[in-house]
Amino acid sequence: MKRPATFGEYVTMTRQQRGYSERHVARQVGVANTTISRIVNGSVPHPELFLALVDTLDLDIVLAVTLVEPYRRIVDRVMVAQKGKPGHAPDQGP
Repeated sequence: MKRPATFGEYVTMTRQQRGYSERHVARQVGVANTTISRIVNGSVPHPELFLALVDTLDLDIVLAVTLVEPYRRIVDRVMVAQKGKPGHAPDQGP
């Protein structure tokens, strides 16, 4: 599978591979299919829905987080903050 450019593309690609309709995914996560359609078209899902989609579609959470800009920024900030903490191994160069 090629790397998706967006979270919506990732949801669509995985949903299609599993043979699920948008309506099926929507029912599984407890939202209207218009909500799934909005996510596929670029809306950012709230954290609970994001995690429900990750679980329902068995998405790679690391890849999924990197595809949702606000969530990726949070992870980036946590990683930067952790670099200065005791017990954190410094990055090793090549």
